[in-house]
Amino acid sequence: MHYIIFIAGALTGMIAVLVILRLRHRQEESDRRTDPFHSPSATAVSGLSGSLNDQALVVTLDTAWNVIDANQRFLAIFDYDFAGLAGCSYFDLLADTKERPPVDLIKSSVGDGRPWNGRLLYASRHGRTFTLDVAFAPSPAINDVVGNITAIHLRPQDQPRFEQALLESELRYRGLLDLSPDAIVVLNEGRIRYANTTSCRILGVTARHKLLGRDLLQFISPTQEGVTRERLAEIFAHCEPFGPVDARILRRSRSPIDVRLFGSAFEIDGRPGMQVIVRDVSQWTRSVRALEASEKRFRNVVQHLGDGLFLLDGHGRTSFANAAAEKMFGRSLRTLRAQPFDQLLMQSQWGTLRNVWRPRPHATARWRLWRTMGTVRTTRAFRSKSPSKRWAARRAGAFIALVRDITERKLTEEALVIAVESAEAADRAKSEFLANMSHELRTPLNAIIGFSDLIKTGYENELPERARTQLEFILKAGRHLLALINDVLDLAKMDAGRLEIHKSKFSLDEFFRDVPHYTEGIFREKEIQWVPSVPSDLGFLYGDELRLRQVVVNLLSNAAKFSEPRGRVGIEVRIDVDRLRFDIWDEGTGIPAAMLDAVFRRFVQVDASSKRRAQGTGLGLPISKQLVEMHGGTIHAESTEGLGSRFIVVLPGVDRPETLAAVDHGKSAAVAPRGE
Repeated sequence: MHYIIFIAGALTGMIAVLVILRLRHRQEESDRRTDPFHSPSATAVSGLSGSLNDQALVVTLDTAWNVIDANQRFLAIFDYDFAGLAGCSYFDLLADTKERPPVDLIKSSVGDGRPWNGRLLYASRHGRTFTLDVAFAPSPAINDVVGNITAIHLRPQDQPRFEQALLESELRYRGLLDLSPDAIVVLNEGRIRYANTTSCRILGVTARHKLLGRDLLQFISPTQEGVTRERLAEIFAHCEPFGPVDARILRRSRSPIDVRLFGSAFEIDGRPGMQVIVRDVSQWTRSVRALEASEKRFRNVVQHLGDGLFLLDGHGRTSFANAAAEKMFGRSLRTLRAQPFDQLLMQSQWGTLRNVWRPRPHATARWRLWRTMGTVRTTRAFRSKSPSKRWAARRAGAFIALVRDITERKLTEEALVIAVESAEAADRAKSEFLANMSHELRTPLNAIIGFSDLIKTGYENELPERARTQLEFILKAGRHLLALINDVLDLAKMDAGRLEIHKSKFSLDEFFRDVPHYTEGIFREKEIQWVPSVPSDLGFLYGDELRLRQVVVNLLSNAAKFSEPRGRVGIEVRIDVDRLRFDIWDEGTGIPAAMLDAVFRRFVQVDASSKRRAQGTGLGLPISKQLVEMHGGTIHAESTEGLGSRFIVVLPGVDRPETLAAVDHGKSAAVAPRGE
């Protein structure tokens, strides 16, 4: 109500205040287009503007005091249309009187940016004279240059209606200000004369009346950065417009908050005053600090990358390079910025950058580049478009390049290739040597075995018991050594790619009937019970009979070796359409579940301890698997530890006459080992 009393006493002074409020509204509208922190609170003045146009005569002047705009009430009172009034000098509207109007005083005051108000005599276009109360107010100065001038006129007889409209506008204005998210305070001689509701929250008080009469500087931290509290005190004392100014508000029993201050000056009761907007920017400050912390972390990550990172503009020039890039190229960032990126490459590769990267948004290239002192390094570069559209928009064609030094890796790869080639050559030489030594190794061993067997059978009755025992030992050891040599030679042939099979059609009946003869010795030694289940009329198989017999003998030998004395070993044979399946089983120690696949790998022993009962090289099963697969078949093992094992072989290529298609698989031929 302080303002209403003032209007009743000095109407013209309040008109000047309204003019300033209207101009402030225009200025804040301009600020709102440029200031991202602008609050919509200034739109509250629109209520005043409506009442002002209803009751007052308003005209807008340029800096030369020529009319550029006027409301309808002004045009009606002065008997003009706008076309006739536009461009006219404002002072030509004054009536000729003996007393000279204070034109120079008006121009000087307004030219200095200060409002002027008073009562002047005017004349209409038809010569009618009348008195109006007028207030002149300049628009806020920009770069010390005053903008347009607004003149507001009021007839004395319209004063009561205007006071009522002004009161209503005041109430609307205050209500809208209370809705503002910003704290809005009016200062007179540095003391708070008005504060909106938001001021209580921002300044940390419980009621609005607790703010009135207090110094705003009491709430501002004295240790803030930027504008000091002493400087703000000086601004408030001289009523200088300011803003934006960042400060920190200290609140009782609450945490401090960051604010941004804006201030404008006007007169209250003939004395200078200020309107100050206090904006809470704590959330924005926290966001900025979080962004700065994130940027710092990002920069630390980028600077500690092992790869060189470049930001290149559309002309291929470096705008940023990390420490790894400087080290990689042996140049400082200043030096890298001074030359196009492709100048870092060897001259023969200058065109690679554009040819590889421009057609595609993401690409990879391999370059050889020059370092300082002429050292050549090999690099691989990865291109990616900038993740920031705004950054890329400011720099047409800009992109990020990640450069990786792969010189050591290439040298390692080349050394590894050489080592692998050498190892493969040595392995091939070894395999070829063993394969070629087949005849040389077997010939003397066959002679030892043959002559030993000849002496045993020809002179068995003439030799003493001790000699017969030693001869039997020689014969047994020779056969065991021959089996080992055969396995090693077969393995060498497999590695050298020289292991061959010679397929022909052979009788399956004869094949399985002769099986026990090849394991007769080991079966007799451990008194193994042979349990066959072989049907008759099996037909024929197209395959290598010798190699398949080697598979069966290997499986039966393993079964016997891992069986207890007087244990049982058997074979089960059946025909499934055109496939042969035979299972060789035993009741020996069995194979752990984890070893069922491993037993088919080279040199793997189920019992690898130094005290194992069964001896061998661990090559029989791998060779058997290779031979079966060369026939297009499969082999796998099933076992329960402690109960025995079963090896299952499936082979294609069975040829059976149609008359045998319904052979009863229950028929079996009892085949017993020789000597039983």
